[in-house]
Amino acid sequence: MLDCWEKYEKDYYPEKALDFDISVHSPKYYQDSLKVETNFAFVAEENNEIVGIANGRLVDESGLAILGWIGVHPTPPKTKE
Repeated sequence: MLDCWEKYEKDYYPEKALDFDISVHSPKYYQDSLKVETNFAFVAEENNEIVGIANGRLVDESGLAILGWIGVHPTPPKTKE
């Protein structure tokens, strides 16, 4: 989050808000969140590195889901040749 903020957002997104976002999106937050049966997370990996994540929750028995947050690493991963 910090690298994106420094490159793209620092002129308009308050640093105090960034600090809050970082505190909320912690490993513990996601571990606790996934204990709820209707919550989910998808993690994208390339070359054993995390390059993206999406999380959300299912809406009752409807088969619908709400996407809560999505993040993609801003720098393309290095590829093995």
